[in-house]
Amino acid sequence: MLLLQSAHFATSDLLEIVGTTYIAARIAGRRLQKKGVIMRARFIGQYDTLPTKHNPDLYKFQQDFGFLRTDGLLIISPVSSYTDGASIPRFFWRLIGHPLQGRNKYWSAPHDSGYKACAIIIDIKKYFMAAEDAFEHWEDLDPEIGFIHRKDLPRKWWDRTLLEAMAACKESWLKRRLVYMGVRIGGSGSFQS
Repeated sequence: MLLLQSAHFATSDLLEIVGTTYIAARIAGRRLQKKGVIMRARFIGQYDTLPTKHNPDLYKFQQDFGFLRTDGLLIISPVSSYTDGASIPRFFWRLIGHPLQGRNKYWSAPHDSGYKACAIIIDIKKYFMAAEDAFEHWEDLDPEIGFIHRKDLPRKWWDRTLLEAMAACKESWLKRRLVYMGVRIGGSGSFQS
């Protein structure tokens, strides 16, 4: 009986230690997330588009494509939404290349979804789940908890998201500034709030 009691105390002590450690890890993780230490800007999913028949400069997503910002906001360009290369004026194309080729197509996707008011924005920190899981199951998540209404986000927020996506693609500082200047100058006509 004494052996069972000591085993019981050891188990409860162990559970208390594990529980305390778990809570401490959750608190530390939240602090790190607030500081931006855990979140790393990255793209999630496969970039898959096809040109539209009526406009060769407009491409339609064939599957969801996501971008995770460093603040924990996941931006999803949903299937059947469109991209045109970040609404960059054509005269900038000579400096940066075609906006829908190479790395350019990746960083333009979240920006275009935001400009066209079709982006799905999820604060994954509120769900306590991995970005990949939120991306795969976003249609099953409770929108009252962590969804952000895209109309609450101004044009400048989307342009800064473009800068962050370009940095995630390891674009040069000069190219990021040129593109940012291009969308600030020429993007106002494409923005739909």
